[in-house]
Amino acid sequence: MQDALCVQHELDFVQVLKYGIGTAAVLRLVMILLGSELIESWKPVLLLFAGILLFSSYKLLASGDSDDADDEDLSDNGIVKLCR
Repeated sequence: MQDALCVQHELDFVQVLKYGIGTAAVLRLVMILLGSELIESWKPVLLLFAGILLFSSYKLLASGDSDDADDEDLSDNGIVKLCR
């Protein structure tokens, strides 16, 4: 009896896993299509994304060569502050 229940639980887990993976794939496709439609229909979004990329690349280049990236203090990082 216990073996039958164990097998049933494993089959339920596989079904839930398949459902989750399928849902994630469909939602990812929907988001990609919506994002591409938004960029196609409203060009300022593309300019905003380009500005974000330029700003982040400037900050990366302006920070200089840091070979000791592991020793960097992240207490002033905006994302770390947001998470706290």
